[in-house]
Amino acid sequence: MIDEFVPITLLNFIRRKWLHVMAPLGFSLASFFLTFLINYLMTQMLIPEAYGEATLTLAWLTILGSIVTLGADQTVLRFLTRLIDDKNLTEISDFLSWGAQLITKPIVVCLSLALIIFSILSAGLISDQNSPWFSFFGILLIATPILGITNCLTSVLLAYRKTGHATFIQYLAFQLCLVVILIICLGYDIKNIRVTFIYEIFLGSLFILLILSIWFCNKLPMSFMKHICTKRFTSNTNHSIWRQCAYRQATSMLIYNLIINLDFLLMGFYGKDTPTLGFYNLAIAISDIIWLVPQSLFQYLRSEIEVSLKSETKIVSLQKHWDKTLALNAILVLSLFCIIFTESKYILKIFDEAYLQTTPFLNILLIGNTLTALLGCPSIALRYSGNVNKLVFINLTAVILMIVLSMLFVTLFGLIGIGYACAITWVLQCLAENLIAKKYTQLKPLKWI
Repeated sequence: MIDEFVPITLLNFIRRKWLHVMAPLGFSLASFFLTFLINYLMTQMLIPEAYGEATLTLAWLTILGSIVTLGADQTVLRFLTRLIDDKNLTEISDFLSWGAQLITKPIVVCLSLALIIFSILSAGLISDQNSPWFSFFGILLIATPILGITNCLTSVLLAYRKTGHATFIQYLAFQLCLVVILIICLGYDIKNIRVTFIYEIFLGSLFILLILSIWFCNKLPMSFMKHICTKRFTSNTNHSIWRQCAYRQATSMLIYNLIINLDFLLMGFYGKDTPTLGFYNLAIAISDIIWLVPQSLFQYLRSEIEVSLKSETKIVSLQKHWDKTLALNAILVLSLFCIIFTESKYILKIFDEAYLQTTPFLNILLIGNTLTALLGCPSIALRYSGNVNKLVFINLTAVILMIVLSMLFVTLFGLIGIGYACAITWVLQCLAENLIAKKYTQLKPLKWI
């Protein structure tokens, strides 16, 4: 909880809140460095064109993974937590069965389409030139349900306060599996392999992730996995409420994941079959550490916003903590920017001399990420103060703006124009979130606007 009536200096703030503030940042940094290692290993095994294709798969997997659950994973965090606190076993049973029923149809559709695709490939009805793309879609259709189920089970673990297990699965498990498998492959000196082999590695890692999730959930009360597989599904009045909430959450997460990955998807469209896609992904992988700082530092305030905005005394304390978090955020962001910007050539040489061509993209994304990160994390002020619709509108506008700017800038500057469009969109989006949060909440995310 946020302490009231306590004078706050930046040093006192860091001393008193370091665990709440720095623990999420520690997990995020661990995840970042594992991702960095994964990118390094893949650049050693693949040519730049294939490396770009492989990482594009992960972008599509993230987007489709947010659709296949139809919002069930997000709805769990809203309703199941309350039902567990109320110890309403009947409602808990009904909710879990409803969630399992909700995600069954899209999962069956994905797996059926995957079966059709692989049957066509096995029959030799696809030319050798097009078969890699069909294999890509087939594996993606298998991987998406696995990721969706894992996301739902992770949300259940969070609802049951199994934060450690959920955090491990959410932030570290997939990356650790990939690192281990890729290191084994590199140990056997497997280089310049076909990109479909990387897809299969992704799929194997996701299977391990699913097994871990099921194993953790089986240790929950009520013999969790056995229960949702055997309970008969019946309808009640709560289902329509849960369903409406789930669809809203699915839409919100789809737009959120789309705006995060849109620049990379656009690069995949304009720079298809060129090494530029690999160069751009590497720039994203390195510069993302700056974006992670505000996303992690402001996490501890999420649970406080809705309660604090209802009290004049608590809003004063919330504002002070927000301001100090923003100051700490600025120190860390600017420090990271200076280190990466000045040492970018040495960082890129770790991968290969060929990846020095990443430098222009990296510089643009670094500047865009830094300016955006310095504006804080106003999206949580909107999301947790009942202004989700306004946040969705801003994100939709950002998607349209990035597409329009990309089309314009690619014509004027070439593929690097996507980097310009991305940086401009990020900054304008965050400024808009700050202005809307200031107008519709009592919080002032940035005091100077």
